[in-house]
Amino acid sequence: MASFVAKLFGLLPEEEESSGEEVFDKDSTGLSYVGEAVHDALRMKHGRHHHLMWNVTSGKTIGSVLQTPTNVWGNSADPEENHDDWFPKKMAEIISKTEAFCDVMSLGPPDGKFLTHFARALGVIAERSKSSEKPIIVRMMFGNIAGMPVNCNAVIKALTNDLRKDDDEVKLQLWVGAWRRGFSWNH
Repeated sequence: MASFVAKLFGLLPEEEESSGEEVFDKDSTGLSYVGEAVHDALRMKHGRHHHLMWNVTSGKTIGSVLQTPTNVWGNSADPEENHDDWFPKKMAEIISKTEAFCDVMSLGPPDGKFLTHFARALGVIAERSKSSEKPIIVRMMFGNIAGMPVNCNAVIKALTNDLRKDDDEVKLQLWVGAWRRGFSWNH
C-alpha cells in the first residue's frame, strides 16, 4: 500500500501505465474541490484499484471529538495513573461498528490496552462479516518511525490471535501497513 500511496502523490517514478479503466464512484457527488481532484486522479490513474485500495465514502461523526489526557488544561499536576483507560475501549467500540470499511491511522501500532480492545473489535467485525455479502475491510496505517520499524505481520498476528483461522464464513480483510518518507512521517 505504501508504494500505491507514493505513486498516487508522485513520490515514486511511475513504473506502470494507467490501467485505462476510468471509473466513477457514485458516492463522489458533492465532494469539495479537493475531494474532486483526488477522485479524478484516482479514477483516471488507478481505476483498477477501485473498491480494493481506494473508495469514496462519507458518513457522520460519532459523538464529539475525543482527546487524551482529559482535564489537564490549566492543571499543573500530573494526571493520575490509568487516567484515560476509557479511550482504548471507546476507540474499539467505534471500530466494532464497521459494516464495510474502517481506516485506523496512528503514529504507532496498538499495544497494551489498545491491542486488547482492537482485537476484540475485530472479533465483533469477524462475526458480522459472516452475514455480509461483501468482505468487511479494516485498514490500519502506522508511521514507520526511523529506529522503531513496524513489523506489520506481527501486528496482524497479535490482532487476530483469538480469531478462528478455519472459519470459512468470515469475510474480514485486515490490511496493515507502515509508511514514512525519509526520516519523517506525514502528520
